[in-house]
This record gives sequence, C-alpha cells and structure tokens, in this order.
Amino acid sequence: MKIALLIVVGVAVLVAGNLLMPVPQAAIEVAAEPIGLGPVTNAVLTSFILSAAILLVAFVVGRNLKQRPGGLQNAVEALVEGLDNLVNQTATRTWAPRFFPICTTIFIFLLVSNWFGILSPALGSIGIIHASDHGSLAAEDITFLRGSAEQVLADHAAHGGDAPHDADHAKFLIVPLLRAPSSDLNLTLTLALITMFLVQVFGFWSRGVGYIGQFLRFRSLKTKGVLMGLVDIFVGFIEGLSEFAKVVSFSFRLFGNIFAGEVILIVITSLVSLVLVVVFFGLELFVGLIQAFVFFMLSLAFFHLATVHHDDH
Repeated sequence: MKIALLIVVGVAVLVAGNLLMPVPQAAIEVAAEPIGLGPVTNAVLTSFILSAAILLVAFVVGRNLKQRPGGLQNAVEALVEGLDNLVNQTATRTWAPRFFPICTTIFIFLLVSNWFGILSPALGSIGIIHASDHGSLAAEDITFLRGSAEQVLADHAAHGGDAPHDADHAKFLIVPLLRAPSSDLNLTLTLALITMFLVQVFGFWSRGVGYIGQFLRFRSLKTKGVLMGLVDIFVGFIEGLSEFAKVVSFSFRLFGNIFAGEVILIVITSLVSLVLVVVFFGLELFVGLIQAFVFFMLSLAFFHLATVHHDDH
C-alpha cells in the first residue's frame, strides 16, 4: 500500500511540476539515439541502469530476509510467489523449475522498463543539445548546464552542419540521456529472438532430433498417403513459418505499445489539465503491467508447447 501511495505521489509531483514549470521537450524519435558513448544509445544506457537497480533491490532484499517482512519484502515475495504459481500451473513438474527463472527475469525487467517510460515527459527534457534544421527549440528556451548555444553551433558547423551562426535565430533539439528500453525496437527484437531461440533449445532438449519432425513432415507421404502427406508437409511449413512470425509479433507488440504510450504522455502533458494527465499516467501504468505479463505468459506457453509431448502433468 505504501509503495502504491509513493508511486501516485511521485506521478502527481512529476505532472504538477511539468505543468507549473514547463520545460523544453525532446524531439520524438522512433529509433534510440546515440549519446556520445560509442555504440551505446540512450535506451542501452537506461537498460544498464535499470538492470543494476533490479540487481541491487534483489541483493538488499535477499540479505535482509525477515520472518515478519516489511513492505518491500512483502511486495517481492508476493510477485515471485504469484509468478511461480503461474509457471507451475502451466508447465510440467520437470520443466517448471527451468522455465521459472527465465520467464520471471523477463517479466521483472520488462515491467521496470515499461514503467520507466512514464518518466518520459520529464526525462525527455534532459539530454544533449544539438543544432538542427529540424529542431523546434530556441536558445532562450534551453538551460545549458554546460557550454552554450554558441558552442553547440560551432560544433555543428565543424561537423559540416549548415545551421545559422547566430544563436538568436538557430533552432535546437534535445537528445535525451535516458529512454525506456522497451520503447527501442532493438531491445524488444533481441528479447523476442532470445525467447524463440530458447523455445527451440527446449524443444530439442525434450524431444531430441525428433523435434525437427514438427516442421519437416515428409514421413507423412508414406504413413498418410500422397494427398494427406502433402497437406501434412504444408502444415509443417506453416508451423516453421509461425516461429519466425512470433518473433515479429513479440517485438512489435511490445515496442508499439510502449513507444505509443511515451508519445501520448509527452504530447498530452502540454495539452490538458492535471486531472486528465493523471488518468493517462494511470493508463500507462496498467498498459506497462499488461505488456510485461503478456510477454511472460506467451514465453511460458511457447516453452511449454515445445516440451509438452514428453512430459505429463
């Protein structure tokens, strides 16, 4: 209850501050942006930070377990116990212990990542300033923590840019330092590929080489005749194609929902009153939870289907 209250208060303070003291917003970009750390983008940097935060919470809770747990331990235990029950109700006794740590890790990381996107209206205004023909911010609307508008224009010109040399007439954009990892298609696609790769691993682990027979059904030409055999071969081809389709579905469903939510929050904070904005923040909390849970359940279901032919409940 205390955690929920803190979340509500935090969201209310964030929204109120953004409305009473509006700050310049970042340009909305579909792709994650580089932030001057080589191949590390703002989404990758955020994923490192969130992963470290999750590990820290797990370490703190694990080192301070109590017979009468407090709020944080209660919340963690309730989450882990609920996910464990779902895994044991879906998977077999043999495979549930193997599925649980994978599916639970994915769920917790995605939940934290999705909810981090709620901070986009505030974090979108903190980042690296670039001069750009497509920028929408004037120099007087930006607070430079380091450097100045003139220095940004000089750097831009040194790299072949053609922005105005006069800071009073130049336009700038902000590349946020932090961005919700699940709003980056690279991360959702990677998670989808890892998940479907593990599906194949569990399939071969459970059935051996015979797992390929689910997709290559040429033996049906002998056992079922030519006509039904061809039908069976076509069904196997569709089964194989569906494995690739699941990757696309996994990645774009999560990316689309979280990225769209960020865009809505960034836009809506400058258009409507505080009461309506809080409603949208609550909606995004719900969407973030549902998307993490959907990814968790689908991963669990695919793992189970890959092994179900060898085990009984």
